Amino acid sequence: MIRAPLCGLALALIPGVAPAAPLSDADFLSAFAVACLDGYRDPEARSRAIDAAGWAPVADDANPMLSRMLEIARRDLEQTKAEEGFVGSDAVYGRSGGATGPYLVTTELALPEEASWSLDLLGCYLYDFEATTPLDPAPITARFAEEPAEVEDQPGIIISQMWAVEALDGVWELRSTFIPEDSPGVDVTGFSGRVMILTSTRE
Repeated sequence: MIRAPLCGLALALIPGVAPAAPLSDADFLSAFAVACLDGYRDPEARSRAIDAAGWAPVADDANPMLSRMLEIARRDLEQTKAEEGFVGSDAVYGRSGGATGPYLVTTELALPEEASWSLDLLGCYLYDFEATTPLDPAPITARFAEEPAEVEDQPGIIISQMWAVEALDGVWELRSTFIPEDSPGVDVTGFSGRVMILTSTRE
């Protein structure tokens, strides 16, 4: 399942903006751990960790691919709100001026108080649109001593792994996904490259 190639060309047309190098696996995982694992069930604690790590709010149009991805994601969110009655919000962060990434998106999604049952979810997404290869899942498997619960391997389309992360209370899933530049998945998600996602319940 694809969840949530023109970026390089678009960036080349912006004066003074040079395409960024993709993050190394280690740097990507480190950035994700600080921003998304620290305070992962507490929005205020998460915000403090994000600020301390040097992330700053950026506009949706800081990057053409970011803008397209957010447009699609928010359209899907609005449909979910209409169908399920959820309310929610998001915040978008970048580094180094925000023109080339990486980008961090945090979300809060909750059922309204009048709902018959309660569910508050927090999402944390780290994107690297410059990545041209999948993230090695081995360090994630080793960190949590847990094999992926789901694996999707469609070369040229999508490569994804999902961990349940039984070691962390409140985690619904940890997901790593790679979408190649020429994948049909780009039309579905609005982006190519890597994304790592943590979804958890609010404490």
